[in-house]
Amino acid sequence: MSEEQEFWDDFAAEYAEIQQESQLTIAEDLATFLKTNGILPISSFVDLAAGSGRYIPAILPDTKRYLAIDFSVEMLKAARRYVKDPQQKVDFRLQTQAEFLADKITYPLIFTAMNPALTEKDQLISLVEKSRRLLILRIVRTKENIFQPLEQNDHKDEKLLSVYKKWLLEEQISFSTHLFSYAYEEIIDREFFYRYFQLDIPQSELLQLSRSLFREKKKAISKTEIDYELLIV
Repeated sequence: MSEEQEFWDDFAAEYAEIQQESQLTIAEDLATFLKTNGILPISSFVDLAAGSGRYIPAILPDTKRYLAIDFSVEMLKAARRYVKDPQQKVDFRLQTQAEFLADKITYPLIFTAMNPALTEKDQLISLVEKSRRLLILRIVRTKENIFQPLEQNDHKDEKLLSVYKKWLLEEQISFSTHLFSYAYEEIIDREFFYRYFQLDIPQSELLQLSRSLFREKKKAISKTEIDYELLIV
């Protein structure tokens, strides 16, 4: 087992819980968009790097077969627990991306969301060649007013979709895009804020930041904006 597989196995339960508690309706909105634009229904839907199965319930009614592929045993276990599949349409497959790309099978549609392994041009071109239609979904922008300004993050992952577009243009492969935008608010407890940063920020500085953000109150409102972009090839 690779270190990466071990990491995702260890993180699977927490990740699944985060996904299920998310306020965002991206899975349902994606399914609606695909139906509106005639992409769904479809005979077979491949979800590469399916993780804990976030998109399966929204897509499953509009396909005869759903192939959920992931290289993490624990992620697939979480997906099985999450998904209700009385008609047994979902095929959960333990497979790496490299193994998936190596076979010669082609599919009507391949979908991949927030795929951490899709980092090379030849991988992208292989996915294009394996599918009659390729859908890639990624977060391209996040903005948050309390935690984000204090965290060191170059948001490199948010730039990957632009890199994919560049590679497709280099190969003269046509594509289109669609943006899904969300905004939501959460109430943040002052004590939670302090505990969250206490190992990363000196105490005197953290106390000053806490006073600045919360003033005399025990709670503050975290405002988040998120943009997902769908790349359609």
